[in-house]
Amino acid sequence: MNRLPFGAWSPKPKPHNWCKPIYGTPDYWIAHGNGWISDEEAEADEQAHQERVRRAKASRGTHGPAPARWSRQAPKSTQQYANAMSTEAARDDRLTPQAKSLLQVLRARCGKHGWTETTKFTLASIMSRSARSIQRYIAELVRFGYIKTRTRTSSRGLYTGLIVEMTEKVLPYWADVSRLAADLARKMAGSWSDNRVFSEETELSSKNHSPNFNLLSFLNGERDKRAHFDLLRPDRP
Repeated sequence: MNRLPFGAWSPKPKPHNWCKPIYGTPDYWIAHGNGWISDEEAEADEQAHQERVRRAKASRGTHGPAPARWSRQAPKSTQQYANAMSTEAARDDRLTPQAKSLLQVLRARCGKHGWTETTKFTLASIMSRSARSIQRYIAELVRFGYIKTRTRTSSRGLYTGLIVEMTEKVLPYWADVSRLAADLARKMAGSWSDNRVFSEETELSSKNHSPNFNLLSFLNGERDKRAHFDLLRPDRP
């Protein structure tokens, strides 16, 4: 074990809120040199480290057991699809993956109207989750401004369901008329090199892509690569 010599640092009292650092780090050996970690404790940490290394080498190239969810029944095929929606929720780390999936299902149910009537039990059956879990997912989406909800009642005031409405954060950018008008104005002014009103692909975002990434160079490189492999094809005349 590569111990640093005791006394390399002048002995200091252990701080009040001191926490034992990770074995092998400089902070660990500083603490050992200051006497905050005994020789016996350092020896035990060394043995535990060697055991972890041994287990890692023994498991190299092996695979663990398959997750239990892999054995679950596959979902039934459906003709339901989600209309155009923003990717903001998919990139929101504040949301759980289940809440993001529920938002996609809600977007599909809303269709072009932007709202839908349902119940937590119906959504629980669709998502194969409990009603309480659905309530938590809905609370997340409401908290961060992706949906709005209100209760549906009968003429007698009895609760009959839930009304879910999509917000502007879920809808595509061109659903905002003012933003779409500004984009069209820039198109007409010739500030964009492309004269088409709409593009077939969404544009790159500087927030999620490196500013040093040159898309045209990448596409040209991919095209030259495909042409090179086409020349090597044995079935080419």
